[in-house]
Amino acid sequence: HRDLHSFPTRRSSDLLFILKGTGIECPVFSIQRDPRLYPDPLRFDPDRFVSERVGDRDPLHFLAFGAGPRGCVAQKYAMTCLTQCLVHLLTAFEFFPTAETKDLIPLASGPSGMLTAKDVWVGFKSVEA
Repeated sequence: HRDLHSFPTRRSSDLLFILKGTGIECPVFSIQRDPRLYPDPLRFDPDRFVSERVGDRDPLHFLAFGAGPRGCVAQKYAMTCLTQCLVHLLTAFEFFPTAETKDLIPLASGPSGMLTAKDVWVGFKSVEA
């Protein structure tokens, strides 16, 4: 039938049929907070992204820039800019929690669908060279 498109599933013998024009969404927020993929998903843990641990995961479990042919074309540029910014900040300042710093930062969906946080408190002081 020409209005149906088929997509292979994980088992090559199965096909998933989707009607033409059907909207499909990827639950990125849920995937990136799935405790089977990220133990204790709400805890801040930068070590989740060290090379040894990233290699154990499917690359599609972290979709900050999308994936495939329609993924963000500026992903490498954005990551380079962010890395340079972090290096500058982390070499120039010492960061620490304050009395107002919360263990969990509440997130809300903004008008564009992006997650936003309000009242994020962190202390910092200049590092003497």
